[in-house]
Amino acid sequence: MKVHVYVNPSKAVAVGKNFHGHTSIDIDPEELTQEERTFLASCSWVSKNEKYGFDLAAHDVADNSKESAIEALRALMEKARVKKEEKEQQYETEIEKCLNAPLEKWVDRRRFSIDGRTMWDDALSRSKDYMKWEFTMPGYFNNRERLLQDPRLQSKITEIKTKINAHNAVAHSLVLTEFDRENVIKAEREALNKQREQVKTEKAMRRQDQIERWIAEKGTDNQRKRHDLQLLPENEVLDAMRDEAFAVLNDFPRYDKITKREVEAVCQHNYADDVDFEVTDAKFATADEFNLMEQFQQLIPNAIIVLRRHRGTCGHEGCDIIERASLHVSITVREIEFTREYACGE
Repeated sequence: MKVHVYVNPSKAVAVGKNFHGHTSIDIDPEELTQEERTFLASCSWVSKNEKYGFDLAAHDVADNSKESAIEALRALMEKARVKKEEKEQQYETEIEKCLNAPLEKWVDRRRFSIDGRTMWDDALSRSKDYMKWEFTMPGYFNNRERLLQDPRLQSKITEIKTKINAHNAVAHSLVLTEFDRENVIKAEREALNKQREQVKTEKAMRRQDQIERWIAEKGTDNQRKRHDLQLLPENEVLDAMRDEAFAVLNDFPRYDKITKREVEAVCQHNYADDVDFEVTDAKFATADEFNLMEQFQQLIPNAIIVLRRHRGTCGHEGCDIIERASLHVSITVREIEFTREYACGE
């Protein structure tokens, strides 16, 4: 039977041999022990540099004798034995780690998914009570499958899986309850939105009916004809209705907004760098302003009247600030709110 060895040149010179490199050597299997024959049979068969045989080249030899080939065989067997012992020791260490690992090391926590629905509420899904537990090894092990079959771990694994199943049963129930709660909330939200849409639709219908009635009762012939042909703009009708609502205030001047040109006119730098306009509800009222508010309220009792302060500035220090006051009047006629602003003071 041929074996393939490698004669190391340094070792060959040391023993006075004038040969080195890969070579094939014949050995008699009967001269080997059963253990040696078994190991040799497990070695790969190679053909290299026209030399072939069971590969023993991993251990360098000094010459190409049969004794050197057997030496290589036994050296590799010893190396394999040491390596096997190291693996067994590593395996025993892994067994010990598994036996001493706490429950949380055997558990992989994930979000629950039931019937295509996943628990995404962060406050709850991150809680261990709502998480799904899946069995996992308590660390990275090279011998995972062997460990799972080891009799010494069967009791521990059974205990872990029992606890995982018990937890998942409770968590599954909690998640389903949460899904039910979400369904109730969703149904209530949808019902509320539907109710709001219904109210909005009914209000829009009443508003449209109010406009239709005004056109029929108070619109001009021209407006009614255009309305019949769907050529009458709604804003024209609303403007007319607004004029009607504020008719009692026709003798009072309307408020004129502060313009950019006015601000630029008082700017000492002859240009307004950053024109700014501000409108706020007044915190105080002068006697004249209050008298005008009362007069408006008497004329339109159901109106909401707000005194406002208007300011226009140019953005430069030392320049004049234009200030005016106005009365913002709001009137609600059935479904439509109308607003206008009137001058208050000089």
